[in-house]
Amino acid sequence: MGDNITTIISTCCRKSAPCCNIIKTCIQNLNKFNPEIIKNLIIVFDGSEIKKPDKLDIKCKDCCNEANYNIYKENVKIFTRKFLKSSNILFIEMPERSGLSTGVKRAVEACKTKFIHIVQEDLVLLKKINTEIILRVINEHPKIKLVRLAYNSNKFNQAYP
Repeated sequence: MGDNITTIISTCCRKSAPCCNIIKTCIQNLNKFNPEIIKNLIIVFDGSEIKKPDKLDIKCKDCCNEANYNIYKENVKIFTRKFLKSSNILFIEMPERSGLSTGVKRAVEACKTKFIHIVQEDLVLLKKINTEIILRVINEHPKIKLVRLAYNSNKFNQAYP
């Protein structure tokens, strides 16, 4: 099952850089609850330089300490390779600040699997996902193109057999 899924994690320059505890927690929780979905992993690092500020959301315009961000990226790479020894890992570094959508689009283009799981580093998994049911439903209903994981439970949708 894990061979059919690539997980994409997007990350960016944060004021906490070079500390990488946020993305570490994300990766650790994915591995703890659903290790099969991180056998193929792409981590996208947004760029630090802002070349087109008019194209960016206000949240993406914070100044970035490039030296700390470079250390952060190395810390993430070292941690990920050590922690996920058996995973197929690809790191993509965007050349400039481009925001979530552009980075994810670039990662999707690099995917070689049928299914893609997109994660923002600061939205961590808190419990196991039943990926078998999700993939079965997607395969049975080709019109389904997206499954969104919700923080709060939703009994109507969870009751799907």
